[in-house]
Amino acid sequence: MKSTSVRYNERNAFLRVSEQILQLLPVLPRKIVPVCIGTDRVTGDSFGPLVGTFLKGFGLEPVGTLDHPVHAGNIKTCLQSLPPDVFVLAIDACLGNLSSVGRINFFQGPISPGAGVGKELERVGDIGITMTVNVGGFMENMVLANTRLSVVFAGAQVTALGIYRAVSIRDNTSQLRTVSSSS
Repeated sequence: MKSTSVRYNERNAFLRVSEQILQLLPVLPRKIVPVCIGTDRVTGDSFGPLVGTFLKGFGLEPVGTLDHPVHAGNIKTCLQSLPPDVFVLAIDACLGNLSSVGRINFFQGPISPGAGVGKELERVGDIGITMTVNVGGFMENMVLANTRLSVVFAGAQVTALGIYRAVSIRDNTSQLRTVSSSS
């Protein structure tokens, strides 16, 4: 699986995030649904719900926000409630090595939520977007709980802006194609 990444704090990171997402989005006008995975009870794991909350503020309809998170206890039900024809952006926090902390990662295909803390949950998404929020390899649950909120918050803002821009560009392009083909 080919992946790319953008550091959350680089100049104009949201533009690079949107460009990475645009490269992975389908041309066909399928509805895009961000599924933002995580919990607001653990700082490091709040990346997904924060992204969802920001996206909701932009007028998108994500599944998973700070008020209504998608987590290990309800993920199966949340996924079953999605219409079958939607294109899912799966968004989640992850752990990695020290040099990757702060990177927003993009994958063609699904992600495995909870894998970093030893959970085996259903794979999610047509595109996976993760942020490496801290170092993995030892006492992962403790590491996630002691992750800097400022890093997670800023990364979630950049990611949400990038997603919003990419979806807006894609939707406007799809509308233009529809108008052009009907002329």
